[in-house]
Amino acid sequence: MLIPGTGNVNLKITTTSEEARRFFNQGLGQLHGYWFFEAERSFRQVAALDPGCAMAYWGMAMANFKNEARGKKFIDEAALLRDKASEYEQLWIDGLAAYFKDPKADVKKRLRDYVRSLEKIATTY
Repeated sequence: MLIPGTGNVNLKITTTSEEARRFFNQGLGQLHGYWFFEAERSFRQVAALDPGCAMAYWGMAMANFKNEARGKKFIDEAALLRDKASEYEQLWIDGLAAYFKDPKADVKKRLRDYVRSLEKIATTY
């Protein structure tokens, strides 16, 4: 269900479903509001509406950023769908995939590298 008041955000994603796009943007707003459980539910709805939408799984991974085992499973799914995504979306997926790649690696370095991936998105787009 779409919930009013979860923020006015818009990130263009590759999907043919306008409803999936609305749920994705709702999920982004929920992430920014630290509503991680609700955000995952919104991103799950995106995947139900458009199972080929890589960013739905990226969103689920973001909602589980602090749960590395769960987040890794979601970002691995996004990586499988990566080729269906735009170059812009691929940067989001690649940065998060690199962060989750080796949970035993130094977390400070992983976070630094993740921030650099976000900086690349910001400077490129």
